[in-house]
Amino acid sequence: MMDGEVDIDSIYPLVEDFINMTSENLVILNNETMENECVVLNFTSDDEFATEIFHGWNWWIGGWLTCLTAALGAVANILSIVVLSSRSMRSVFNHLLLLLCVADFMFLVTNLLATPLALLPYLELTKELMMVHRVSECICHFSLASSVFFTISLTIERYQAVCYPHMYQARTVATGHTTLLLYYIIPCILCSILFNIPRFIHFSPLGPELQQSSWYVVYILSFQAFHPVTTTGIIPFITLSILNYKIFNQMMVTINRSSRAKDFLTAKIMMIIVLTFLVLNTPRLLIGLYEVCQIKVVITCYEAGSRYAKPLTQDIFDIIARYLMVLNSSINFGIYCMVGSKFRTTLSSMLRRHRANSHIDQEITCTTLVNGNGIICTPSMKGNGIGRKHFMESHL
Repeated sequence: MMDGEVDIDSIYPLVEDFINMTSENLVILNNETMENECVVLNFTSDDEFATEIFHGWNWWIGGWLTCLTAALGAVANILSIVVLSSRSMRSVFNHLLLLLCVADFMFLVTNLLATPLALLPYLELTKELMMVHRVSECICHFSLASSVFFTISLTIERYQAVCYPHMYQARTVATGHTTLLLYYIIPCILCSILFNIPRFIHFSPLGPELQQSSWYVVYILSFQAFHPVTTTGIIPFITLSILNYKIFNQMMVTINRSSRAKDFLTAKIMMIIVLTFLVLNTPRLLIGLYEVCQIKVVITCYEAGSRYAKPLTQDIFDIIARYLMVLNSSINFGIYCMVGSKFRTTLSSMLRRHRANSHIDQEITCTTLVNGNGIICTPSMKGNGIGRKHFMESHL
């Protein structure tokens, strides 16, 4: 279950979804009549075909493709963190990008930990593996919320810098870099924790006991209509769209663009990040809205003593939507390299220095002087001899 959708399966645990059931009866509510009369669906061995379809999609997209994309994305985010933490990249905007990379890295790692469940669908989870899975899911939802909120913070920061440059500069000087950065960080972290408290409780030892209470079931379903559907879906989509539209208009009407080239370049980076976010997170929002519409059906099913089963198309759409979220957290490095000239320059400089250091394999041979008064060490270099020359000159 991914963030952005109502966690129906966690509230109504099923042995398997209806696509995995064979020779078994499942009672669900008739969606058209919305009455307490239930329809009994008889599942036969023909439904094994649907099961194979689901496992096939999940094995390829939720397993191998997610594993490959998340692994490459994790490496790319590590490189981004190293570059953005350099002294030459010190700015509020770049440090917010760094925090976005940290949140994306956490999200990718937790998705990597979940790929064995897709590659080995019949794997029996031990108590220890189940605990790792629960902790991983909590971190996954926290990091996804943090990533969304840091994306909003980036937009707000660039909106102030582009649309109100004089006020932004005065505020930066008066407040200071660290304090201004904390103004963005603290709300993001606090909101990510507070909004996910019900999910943390659900995965805690107290969760199964609370799920036996009907009021808790109604509360948790209703709350998930607020988070994550509204907090990381509807509100971010509206906010990001409006602010980026205003930023774009301000950039178009600005006459003297050369004096503000730096601000406009970082604004372009931010707008591409936001556009990518909006496109790749739209399926997540659509699934969340659909499941919010199904809350009444689920509650009525619960009161009728029956269970709710998701359709096969929704499960497949969920797999695709989650992979798109992984892809969104993986490609920001490519955006930085394509648009950010300073990022490319800093990255190239770091790679050249690393290559130069690794090219010179220094071996130092120490021998005792004849008179026994000391030890003299001479370097033996593998390479072009520049290191040897520099060493000898520095010790003359």
